[in-house]
Amino acid sequence: MHRAVVRVCAAVLRGDSILMVEHREADRRYWTLPGGGVEAGETPEAAVLRELREETGLEGVLSRALFDDVHPRCPGIVRCFAVEVDASAEARLGTDPELAPPEQILVAVAWRPLAVVHDDPQVRRVVGSLV
Repeated sequence: MHRAVVRVCAAVLRGDSILMVEHREADRRYWTLPGGGVEAGETPEAAVLRELREETGLEGVLSRALFDDVHPRCPGIVRCFAVEVDASAEARLGTDPELAPPEQILVAVAWRPLAVVHDDPQVRRVVGSLV
């Protein structure tokens, strides 16, 4: 059975660092790759560039699809893409347009050193896909 791509994430590398966003949900805080849901009528490729822009303010160019994962909480696939950004562009904390200001879950954006986040499952898959 074919499963649709329902979510996307962007792997943006700069030197020995990877771009990540920090989420706060209830009592839980965690770092993850920028990304989100594919909207109706939108391609996964367009969705990943939109999500990157919304969450980090960066304009990206697709390099290639890296891997697909089964989404843990819904029936569908999460597709991760390698995305290039201008080397001089600065990331800034964006917003999730579906959420009102007091409900925002994005709390930080940063270039995280690969040596620090190498145990993160997404980062491990990204690095393994690029070798």
